[in-house]
Amino acid sequence: MNILALQHKNFLGECSFKLSQWAKETFENCHLLLMTSCPAELVDETTTDEVCYAQTAPFVLEEVLSFINNRHIDLVLFHVEADTILSAQLRAQFGIAGQSLTSANAFRDKYVMKSLCAAQHIDVPGFTKVSPVNLTAQLSTQNDFPMVIKPLDSSGSRDTFILEDESSVGDYPQLEKYQSLMLEQFVSYDVYHVDGIVSQGEVVFSCVHKYISPNLSFLDGQTHGSILLSQHSDDAGILKTFAKRVIEAMPDTENYVFHCEIFYQPGNNPLLCEIASRPAGALIPQSIARAFNIDINHIFIQLQMGKTFHRNDFSPTPAEYTAYLLFPPLTGTLIVKNYAVPQDLGIIEYHANFIHGQHYNGGSNSVSHLFCCLLAANTPAQLDACIQNVNTWYKNTFSFEPRH
Repeated sequence: MNILALQHKNFLGECSFKLSQWAKETFENCHLLLMTSCPAELVDETTTDEVCYAQTAPFVLEEVLSFINNRHIDLVLFHVEADTILSAQLRAQFGIAGQSLTSANAFRDKYVMKSLCAAQHIDVPGFTKVSPVNLTAQLSTQNDFPMVIKPLDSSGSRDTFILEDESSVGDYPQLEKYQSLMLEQFVSYDVYHVDGIVSQGEVVFSCVHKYISPNLSFLDGQTHGSILLSQHSDDAGILKTFAKRVIEAMPDTENYVFHCEIFYQPGNNPLLCEIASRPAGALIPQSIARAFNIDINHIFIQLQMGKTFHRNDFSPTPAEYTAYLLFPPLTGTLIVKNYAVPQDLGIIEYHANFIHGQHYNGGSNSVSHLFCCLLAANTPAQLDACIQNVNTWYKNTFSFEPRH
């Protein structure tokens, strides 16, 4: 049995998906071909039969086929959104069961995604597809600014911007590299995310978090992150039901993990932000693991290997309440004073990514950070207090001075 695994680093620079190890645990005698964009020092070659250190990321079909070298592939494992369509193409070529190309495209192309959902009477912000050519002229016909502009297949809010008027698009020349873009009505609601597991076409687990700031808050240097809600609240029930409707509107895909972002203000109907057919990024998997004792990343790979799950495999009630925080850089020279992570603020995991005295130009995506951490507490009120205390510590420790 030949298994092709496509591996990348996470936002922390770690190879957190142990694809070779997990595949060998399930298929002991398989021949594992690992294509990776990770550096060799992060790759465990003892669990891998062949390794290709790719020159491009995301991978391109021609490079993958060259590595396969005319061999038949029985299973394809992937874990990042950028490889969703590539994996579906490979499954189609080798006759492998799993997510179809139609499904992969619907989850990747936000215009297709929202068109499908709107057709099923699921509320979405107003949207349209535009070309980067003569974009200012196209925007001149719009009269409901501010608006959000983004690539059709973006993830992590990369190259996603808020336009205050048609002239502001000139501030973002990086949009010119895309063939098509999506223009979307700006929504001022809070943003929530529902993460879950679909097995044999049924949602067997889901949980709800609320983002503590808008998805594009990193552009203003605001703290980003999310906090786990009480799973038995009315709001959690509304959002889980909404996410299930979105899943039902998408092309049939029997086994996957989803990350669904939703605009919501209590008392109003939810609106779809977007949905992905892969696990969430940032520290969301760690938050879910701590609260529910579920490794949603591992489960995603197990689903691709044919394992099934049922509702009674999971508890709907968290053992603890969790949150994660990301502190993005501002523009200026970073000044760090008496850096020492406190032991009494509920921090159970943290990662530092800063250089004192370095000049920064703000964040580039939703996981840009100088410092990030995972928090846990016994009650929502205790967790709120932890978040406030960590924010205070950060502001007292990190500051930026303008370049003179």
